Amino acid sequence: MAIASGFPNVSLPIADPKTGLINQTWLQFLISLWNRTGQSSAGPITAVTAGPNVVVNLTGSSAEIELGLVAAGDLLANVDAITAAPTGVSLSTFLDAVVGADQGSLLVRGYTFWQQLLPGTLGQLLQAGGPDTDLAWADPAPFGSGSATAVAGAATLDQGSGVITSEALAAATTYTLTLTNSLILTTSTVLVNATDSDGLLVTLVSVTPAAGSVVIAVSMAALTGTVVISFAVFN
Repeated sequence: MAIASGFPNVSLPIADPKTGLINQTWLQFLISLWNRTGQSSAGPITAVTAGPNVVVNLTGSSAEIELGLVAAGDLLANVDAITAAPTGVSLSTFLDAVVGADQGSLLVRGYTFWQQLLPGTLGQLLQAGGPDTDLAWADPAPFGSGSATAVAGAATLDQGSGVITSEALAAATTYTLTLTNSLILTTSTVLVNATDSDGLLVTLVSVTPAAGSVVIAVSMAALTGTVVISFAVFN
């Protein structure tokens, strides 16, 4: 009986109806199939190369995937502006390509993805707005020292510390100063020292910070002259 070289005729029974033994054609086909798929010593069937960095070798019942060699610490990536095969690149080169290459930039997490924060201008500080907000550059507050003279119990001085001299008082026993200062927050700590015009301490009654201002109250014994109030803001 001739043995078919391809797939057996489907009308040919697998088992001989007279002897019950497997048909030779089917036996030869199954042995060939076993050699190609189940026997590890059958040798490679084929080798498939996918791009310059991935090689797939099918040997018997096993499959092996090999990645091309890249330098230690490199990534396998496409950093070109077009669709292309990946190559080994450094982490720095990868970030330059996908984020940005401006010197002084920061890698920050935006609302939907990581992004580049470009450098701020000279002297700016990095400012956090709290959860669910982006980092941003901001001009620093003028946190220096200064002095001012109050008018009708009010003065303005946008400094981190300073000295406020009251208007002239006549036999006053209490004095309340409202100091407007953009550096002061509701949560600020404001340290205060108060003296009369002769340098003698007067009694500090209260210090009440608010957003952009602080109210300072002092008391003394029938003072005629001025009150000198020194302060320092800590945020």
